[in-house]
Amino acid sequence: MAQARITMTLSPESRRQLLKLSRAEIKPELRRALMTSTSGAVPAVRAKARSLPSKKRKRTKLSLRSQIAMAIKRRIGATYRGVWVAIVSEPHGGLANLARCVEGEIPWVHPTFGHAPDVDQKPMPFFYDTLEKIIPGMEVAVRDALIRFERKV
Repeated sequence: MAQARITMTLSPESRRQLLKLSRAEIKPELRRALMTSTSGAVPAVRAKARSLPSKKRKRTKLSLRSQIAMAIKRRIGATYRGVWVAIVSEPHGGLANLARCVEGEIPWVHPTFGHAPDVDQKPMPFFYDTLEKIIPGMEVAVRDALIRFERKV
Protein backbone atom coordinates (compact mmCIF):
# COMPACT_ATOMS: atom_id res chain seq x y z
CA MET A 1 0.00 0.00 0.00
CA ALA A 2 1.44 3.34 -1.00
CA GLN A 3 1.12 5.76 1.87
CA ALA A 4 2.26 9.21 2.92
CA ARG A 5 1.66 10.29 6.49
CA ILE A 6 1.92 13.55 8.42
CA THR A 7 2.20 13.02 12.16
CA MET A 8 2.20 15.77 14.77
CA THR A 9 3.38 14.98 18.29
CA LEU A 10 1.34 16.76 20.91
CA SER A 11 2.56 18.70 23.89
CA PRO A 12 1.52 17.43 27.35
CA GLU A 13 -1.10 20.18 27.61
CA SER A 14 -2.49 19.29 24.19
CA ARG A 15 -2.68 15.62 25.21
CA ARG A 16 -4.69 16.53 28.30
CA GLN A 17 -7.01 18.64 26.15
CA LEU A 18 -7.45 15.81 23.65
CA LEU A 19 -8.18 13.36 26.46
CA LYS A 20 -10.86 15.72 27.77
CA LEU A 21 -12.23 16.05 24.25
CA SER A 22 -12.44 12.30 23.81
CA ARG A 23 -14.61 12.17 26.91
CA ALA A 24 -16.70 15.13 25.80
CA GLU A 25 -17.07 13.89 22.18
CA ILE A 26 -16.00 17.18 20.56
CA LYS A 27 -13.61 15.34 18.24
CA PRO A 28 -15.84 15.77 15.13
CA GLU A 29 -14.89 19.46 15.10
CA LEU A 30 -11.20 18.53 15.11
CA ARG A 31 -11.76 16.02 12.31
CA ARG A 32 -13.61 18.66 10.30
CA ALA A 33 -10.75 21.13 10.78
CA LEU A 34 -8.23 18.51 9.64
CA MET A 35 -10.38 17.60 6.64
CA THR A 36 -10.57 21.21 5.47
CA SER A 37 -6.84 21.77 5.98
CA THR A 38 -5.92 18.74 3.85
CA SER A 39 -8.67 19.01 1.24
CA GLY A 40 -6.39 19.63 -1.77
CA ALA A 41 -4.16 16.56 -1.44
CA VAL A 42 -6.46 13.80 -2.64
CA PRO A 43 -7.69 15.59 -5.81
CA ALA A 44 -4.11 16.50 -6.75
CA VAL A 45 -2.86 12.91 -6.43
CA ARG A 46 -5.93 11.55 -8.24
CA ALA A 47 -5.42 14.00 -11.11
CA LYS A 48 -1.76 12.98 -11.38
CA ALA A 49 -2.73 9.27 -11.43
CA ARG A 50 -5.28 9.86 -14.18
CA SER A 51 -2.76 11.83 -16.26
CA LEU A 52 -0.19 9.01 -16.36
CA PRO A 53 0.81 8.22 -19.96
CA SER A 54 -1.13 5.51 -21.72
CA LYS A 55 -1.37 4.08 -25.23
CA LYS A 56 -5.11 3.77 -24.84
CA ARG A 57 -6.85 6.93 -26.06
CA LYS A 58 -10.18 6.76 -24.25
CA ARG A 59 -10.25 6.70 -20.43
CA THR A 60 -12.92 4.60 -18.79
CA LYS A 61 -13.76 3.72 -15.20
CA LEU A 62 -12.23 0.31 -15.80
CA SER A 63 -8.82 1.58 -16.87
CA LEU A 64 -5.96 0.88 -14.51
CA ARG A 65 -5.18 4.57 -14.07
CA SER A 66 -8.76 5.36 -13.12
CA GLN A 67 -8.84 2.48 -10.64
CA ILE A 68 -5.63 3.72 -9.03
CA ALA A 69 -7.10 7.22 -8.82
CA MET A 70 -10.37 6.01 -7.27
CA ALA A 71 -8.44 4.06 -4.62
CA ILE A 72 -6.68 7.13 -3.19
CA LYS A 73 -8.18 8.04 0.17
CA ARG A 74 -7.46 10.25 3.16
CA ARG A 75 -7.37 8.83 6.68
CA ILE A 76 -7.46 11.06 9.76
CA GLY A 77 -6.84 10.02 13.34
CA ALA A 78 -6.84 11.89 16.61
CA THR A 79 -5.72 9.86 19.60
CA TYR A 80 -4.17 10.61 22.95
CA ARG A 81 -0.71 10.05 21.50
CA GLY A 82 -1.03 12.35 18.52
CA VAL A 83 -2.93 13.55 15.49
CA TRP A 84 -2.20 12.11 12.06
CA VAL A 85 -3.37 12.52 8.48
CA ALA A 86 -2.51 9.84 5.92
CA ILE A 87 -3.05 9.80 2.17
CA VAL A 88 -3.21 6.15 1.12
CA SER A 89 -3.80 4.14 -2.03
CA GLU A 90 -5.69 0.94 -1.32
CA PRO A 91 -7.08 -0.64 -4.50
CA HIS A 92 -9.49 -3.52 -3.99
CA GLY A 93 -10.47 -6.57 -5.98
CA GLY A 94 -7.18 -8.18 -6.93
CA LEU A 95 -5.44 -4.87 -7.59
CA ALA A 96 -3.88 -4.48 -4.15
CA ASN A 97 -0.31 -4.06 -5.45
CA LEU A 98 -1.19 -2.02 -8.52
CA ALA A 99 -0.24 1.39 -7.08
CA ARG A 100 3.01 -0.01 -5.70
CA CYS A 101 3.87 -1.49 -9.11
CA VAL A 102 3.17 1.76 -10.95
CA GLU A 103 5.15 3.70 -8.33
CA GLY A 104 8.12 1.35 -8.74
CA GLU A 105 8.21 -0.04 -5.20
CA ILE A 106 7.91 -3.60 -6.48
CA PRO A 107 8.74 -4.95 -9.97
CA TRP A 108 5.90 -5.17 -12.46
CA VAL A 109 6.24 -8.21 -14.72
CA HIS A 110 3.25 -9.22 -16.84
CA PRO A 111 2.60 -11.74 -19.62
CA THR A 112 2.17 -10.70 -23.24
CA PHE A 113 1.04 -12.35 -26.46
CA GLY A 114 4.18 -12.37 -28.57
CA HIS A 115 7.75 -13.55 -28.66
CA ALA A 116 8.71 -12.65 -25.09
CA PRO A 117 6.46 -14.42 -22.57
CA ASP A 118 7.05 -11.87 -19.78
CA VAL A 119 7.72 -8.15 -20.01
CA ASP A 120 9.07 -5.79 -17.36
CA GLN A 121 6.89 -2.69 -17.12
CA LYS A 122 8.85 0.45 -16.30
CA PRO A 123 7.62 2.42 -13.29
CA MET A 124 5.83 5.76 -13.61
CA PRO A 125 6.17 7.39 -10.17
CA PHE A 126 3.33 9.75 -9.36
CA PHE A 127 2.28 9.30 -5.73
CA TYR A 128 5.28 10.42 -3.69
CA ASP A 129 6.39 13.02 -6.25
CA THR A 130 3.02 14.75 -6.06
CA LEU A 131 2.81 14.56 -2.27
CA GLU A 132 6.35 15.90 -1.76
CA LYS A 133 5.17 19.16 -3.33
CA ILE A 134 1.97 19.30 -1.25
CA ILE A 135 3.14 18.08 2.20
CA PRO A 136 4.92 21.29 3.38
CA GLY A 137 1.76 23.34 2.83
CA MET A 138 -0.39 20.62 4.39
CA GLU A 139 1.81 20.50 7.50
CA VAL A 140 1.40 24.24 8.01
CA ALA A 141 -2.37 23.99 7.48
CA VAL A 142 -2.69 21.05 9.90
CA ARG A 143 -0.60 22.85 12.53
CA ASP A 144 -2.75 26.00 12.15
CA ALA A 145 -5.93 23.93 12.43
CA LEU A 146 -4.65 22.33 15.65
CA ILE A 147 -3.71 25.71 17.13
CA ARG A 148 -7.12 27.20 16.24
CA PHE A 149 -8.87 24.17 17.70
CA GLU A 150 -6.89 24.33 20.95
CA ARG A 151 -7.70 28.03 21.32
CA LYS A 152 -11.37 27.32 20.69
CA VAL A 153 -11.43 24.63 23.35
